[in-house]
Amino acid sequence: MNFKFNSGSTSSNRNNHFFLLVSIFSIIVIVFTNCKNDFDKVGIGLIPGSEILELFSSDTTTVLVHSVFADSVKTDNTATSMLGSYLDPIFGLNTISIATQVRLSTVNMNFGENPELDSIVLVMQYSFYSLPNFQPVYYYGDTATTQTIKVFELDESLYYDSTYYSNSLVATKSTELASMDINFSPRDSIMIDSVKVKPQLRIRLNDEFGNNILNAPASVKESNENFQDFMKGLYIKPEPVANNGVIAFFDLLDINSCLNLYYKNDEGDAKMYSFLINAACARYMNFTHDYSMGDPDFVAQLNGNHDLGKEKVYLQSLGGVETRISFPYIKDWFKDQKIVINEAKLVFHNVDTNSIYKPPHELVYYFVKDDGTLGFIEDQFEGVSYFGGQYDKKKGEYFFRLSQSLQKIMLGEKENTVFTMGISGASLSPTRVAFHGTWPNDENLMNKRIKLQIKYTKLTN
Repeated sequence: MNFKFNSGSTSSNRNNHFFLLVSIFSIIVIVFTNCKNDFDKVGIGLIPGSEILELFSSDTTTVLVHSVFADSVKTDNTATSMLGSYLDPIFGLNTISIATQVRLSTVNMNFGENPELDSIVLVMQYSFYSLPNFQPVYYYGDTATTQTIKVFELDESLYYDSTYYSNSLVATKSTELASMDINFSPRDSIMIDSVKVKPQLRIRLNDEFGNNILNAPASVKESNENFQDFMKGLYIKPEPVANNGVIAFFDLLDINSCLNLYYKNDEGDAKMYSFLINAACARYMNFTHDYSMGDPDFVAQLNGNHDLGKEKVYLQSLGGVETRISFPYIKDWFKDQKIVINEAKLVFHNVDTNSIYKPPHELVYYFVKDDGTLGFIEDQFEGVSYFGGQYDKKKGEYFFRLSQSLQKIMLGEKENTVFTMGISGASLSPTRVAFHGTWPNDENLMNKRIKLQIKYTKLTN
């Protein structure tokens, strides 16, 4: 196929000519990128020889980055719930609590004549979350850490049709229903009455709470509405750890997750009644972060010292930390030049690839609109293999391709805006990562600095 271009001398024709060349290059670059061919030769045979000056590459474009507090994230009615506390040497103290309703398994329940309480036990089925490669993750942190888990009765109703966020608060009664020192064991089966069952966390609640339910008026047992007005739910809260720590995963929708009341009556036999935690129960997670216990440079950056982004920048899920990115001089750098971007690749290197706190599998990248909301960028629509964002464990790095977006900025078709980067699935997994910044003090780390790698073609006409 041959392309012919009008060589008219008017400014309008020259601009149209340039835009057409850019369009051709943009299409070619995307196709060849997905095929993983050599960028230096992309499209050469399709552009007249007189149009091409040279092929260039650069990684010295100014990139400004700094980390900021992230917005809260929606945490209600998730398939998997998290619980625990861990003290991160960089990110400080992080704690996750759970609030949930419970329901009757049968209405008009009858405990018989003269019921007597044996015990009441909260059961939570351990679970995991799956990485995109289907590898299960059972915990985050150090399971050797002993944690104190406390349980309280809610003093405020939850509503299934309401939205709850990671910073949502709910009132609880002052009396502790339980305080138990545990080591999370998400992969260890346990024995219940000589029967081996899947791994689960079992917390015995105090007898007074059990007797209140056992001896509640008959009207309380007539419907779930009445019962949930009488007992609004439970709040499961870890005490902050002094060191190390771990977050465990639970499936509150599993049939084994429930509130079991053990009793006997005049019939003499031991009995059990299960209150359900199921999909009809409102539930959410609360995330708290005490960054004052983190690395001083990390804290200073969050508090406004953006210059520290030259050394390191940070990301944390759980409504924690995100990173702002801009290319303030990208248009000036190519001023009075006609260039086509073959590839623009933004690269980040993990500071500590051996940390017990594993980095996120995937990051997200958006542009920030004037009203503060987020928008997609053009390159995202080419798919993950092109756009990037996934962790390369061997290289210890992430990248994003921004070729189309930056080309539009240079053409004046799009404002040179601020971008933001965060963690995918921020309400579902407790991951975090620190990156080497744009200009580390240690010269040996300059090859791991954040950089925008641009491959581009200069056009003569």
